[in-house]
Amino acid sequence: MESQPSFIKNKSMNLQKGKVKYFSFQGVDVFYKQTHLLRKITLDIHRGDFKFVTGRTGAGKTTLLNLIADDCPSFTIKGKIKKEETITSSIFISRVFQDLKIFKKMSVLKNLEYCFDSNLYSRSSFEKEIRDYSRMLGISDKLHSQLENCSGGIIQKVSILRAILSKPDIILADEPTSSLDKASSMTVYEIFKLLNKNFGTTIIWATHDRDLVRSLSGEIIHIENGKLAHQGSTCFI
Repeated sequence: MESQPSFIKNKSMNLQKGKVKYFSFQGVDVFYKQTHLLRKITLDIHRGDFKFVTGRTGAGKTTLLNLIADDCPSFTIKGKIKKEETITSSIFISRVFQDLKIFKKMSVLKNLEYCFDSNLYSRSSFEKEIRDYSRMLGISDKLHSQLENCSGGIIQKVSILRAILSKPDIILADEPTSSLDKASSMTVYEIFKLLNKNFGTTIIWATHDRDLVRSLSGEIIHIENGKLAHQGSTCFI
């Protein structure tokens, strides 16, 4: 990749030694009305994890991300969910949704500026981050284009960049590269790995693209019919 954003290059962070546990799910079942979406899920999520959630369409990947995000208002949840309240009360979760959740009537730049937070950035540093990341993702020439006139790949990159710019503790990415070619997918992976390595950002990446996961490094959470079928090495798939 070309030049990295300034906060990755210049800002150092004293990462805590050892694993900091964010969530622990123990024998959790999730229902929507009469449909059993997830079955007996036992899983820990730590600071600095990089996990791929794999499985066929409809296996329960998005439901698992919703569970982690505590975004299950219409679901019935049974089982034990333990949160380290002193930690989770202050963490910020950012999401890349399958339906993208962007403003198509606005320009690429306006969509990105929506993420500006004066507690995280000065205006000049925020603008620099936009320039650096957009260059890395290959959309720097599209910043002033209306999003409704852009390709699906550009729209997906904007959604990814919005998640990154919010400087979250956890990124939940639901099929974030489904509209991207292999080179662009690798760029997204490399950016996520930088955030994970340098800042301990937890990355949970849901995908049904086994070929992509085989070419990358990370742990696997494999779901079949709502059940946790495997946790561990990418060699499994």
